[in-house]
Amino acid sequence: MLHCCTSKFIQLFQWLVFSNFLQRYHISLRFATCKAQKVPEEYRLLILTWICFNRRNSQLIPNPFLDLILSSPNPYGKFHLSNIANLDKTPLPFEYLIGRTYNATGAKTVWVKKTRSGWDKRQATLILCIFADGIDRIPPALIFHGTGRRLGQEKTRYDPHTTVLFNPIAYNNELLFLAYIEDFLIPAFQGRPSLFAMDVAEFHKTPAVLAKLRSHSITPTLIPAGCTGHVQPLDVSVNRPFKDILRDLTEMEIIAQEENGLEK
Repeated sequence: MLHCCTSKFIQLFQWLVFSNFLQRYHISLRFATCKAQKVPEEYRLLILTWICFNRRNSQLIPNPFLDLILSSPNPYGKFHLSNIANLDKTPLPFEYLIGRTYNATGAKTVWVKKTRSGWDKRQATLILCIFADGIDRIPPALIFHGTGRRLGQEKTRYDPHTTVLFNPIAYNNELLFLAYIEDFLIPAFQGRPSLFAMDVAEFHKTPAVLAKLRSHSITPTLIPAGCTGHVQPLDVSVNRPFKDILRDLTEMEIIAQEENGLEK
């Protein structure tokens, strides 16, 4: 216990010294980004069109016979909150400082040297699906790089509340997505009319995927390209704090392993 407290004190002291150094020489951590501070006008039109599509498809068509059966009609229109879902995938990087560099505070343009394209995103891809009522119905899915050859050896180490998949490029594809819809999405919606929001990725809009969704009364709503940073709920509100937590846990594990003598 004493050793653990001493280690944390040393880390805190080192961070304070480093912070004072940055402040003294007016250096700050800068981020490489492709997102503008203001929403471009063409994106604004795309977002409004997308919202109109969602509202138009959510209108409840009057049905006197159905109203007699239902004592309390759905106040949210055609879809219950439990049948409105949003899916997003996010790469889990090898290096958490990718796309960041230290530079003079106030610099307007900062040059960042990056690793070879894609190398920072090949560890795994995380797929999250959230529902409008806030209830978890679908477990997180992790797509690892590989063929799953060692799945039998590693399966006992995976969290039982997480689905683990494998793909040679660690990305999602049409076959994996069709299996995801069949195994998780369709049972979660329970056959009721549903609204399913997702990115406009190529494998999200193939004829096979769209036919599978529509055959189960699921209306796909594709978030316009370039607008995910503004209207994708998972991208805006969940992925960033999740990665912050994951980074902290990873650093804690690395420190613990180094204290146990593990160097590689």
